[in-house]
Amino acid sequence: MRQRVIKFVFAVLAILALLIFFYCPGLYAPPFALCFGWISAMLRYVAVWHPSLSSIIWFSAALATLIVGAHLFLGWLYSSIRGEQLGSLPVNWRWKWTLCGFGAAACSLLAIVCIVLTTHQVFWMSKSSDSLLVELTIDRAVIRSVAQDLKRAAEAEHWDSGKIRAGFYRQQDAILKGVAVEGFEPVWVSGDNQSLRAIILSPRSPLHRSTASVIVIAPDKENAAHPLDELQQVLVSLGVAMNAPGSKRPTLLP
Repeated sequence: MRQRVIKFVFAVLAILALLIFFYCPGLYAPPFALCFGWISAMLRYVAVWHPSLSSIIWFSAALATLIVGAHLFLGWLYSSIRGEQLGSLPVNWRWKWTLCGFGAAACSLLAIVCIVLTTHQVFWMSKSSDSLLVELTIDRAVIRSVAQDLKRAAEAEHWDSGKIRAGFYRQQDAILKGVAVEGFEPVWVSGDNQSLRAIILSPRSPLHRSTASVIVIAPDKENAAHPLDELQQVLVSLGVAMNAPGSKRPTLLP
């Protein structure tokens, strides 16, 4: 009976994990980053680490001296406290004891460092202003879905400026809302009578600028995607003023 209950619990947890993976995979990002983020950090460190031969030799010599010296000291201490009643114990201090001791100390220090770094990362993530619901490598299908939802909402509100802007932050789908709010910075291109002529969705923090794109949503037109580097030309074509001559930052309407 107990085994059946355990199997049932594991089956429910497995199904729940699969549902989360398919419908809200972003929930796995924080624990995955905390568990395996050190690998990419270590690779970046190794890439910029350029040790010299002399430093490697000095480090190896110092480490060997420490281990040999500790082994000799522990052997002397072991032989001095070993009494006649402990005849069943080995006569000499063994090398594997010394190496196991250093290994246990190294693992203990590594565990302490991991706890400190994990605590630091959790606190940093809780205080960070970076996006938590949106991955920088966001799927293009999700981007198109956000744009299509926004266009349907704009058409339903007859491109009313105030209602569309309010609806952008009040989507029914929580996942798409997080993607829209955290993933994009909208540029509202005003027309006449409080209406909008177009909406430009620009990524806030693109991972690769060369492959990032902006989406232009306009009435009676299909959504058009343009490279992010062409944002200035897109703004000019829609008649959006720039802050200053030569500035690439558009006048974002409130």
